[in-house]
Amino acid sequence: MNCLKLAMSIPIFTEQLKFPIVWQTSILALAQTGRKEEIMLAFASLQLELKSISRGRKSKTARLEAWHIKAVIPDRQSFEAIKKALADIPGIKVVL
Repeated sequence: MNCLKLAMSIPIFTEQLKFPIVWQTSILALAQTGRKEEIMLAFASLQLELKSISRGRKSKTARLEAWHIKAVIPDRQSFEAIKKALADIPGIKVVL
């Protein structure tokens, strides 16, 4: 099982969340030009408020990089949709 499938299979008990939420998450992705714009486009396409996005550390080989995101998620459906949209971006390895 690859890392993405493993991360997506970890249960998040959304029924216990009280929406709207401010979601703080990290993404591990292949380093490439335009990654920030791809992530921003995923939020914009779902009309979700992206409060902040910043690139974190790169791996020793500079092959992978972390992205830190803070966004307002209004409901459970939007939460599931953005997790899927991010995971579907080519080169995204893990959405935490």
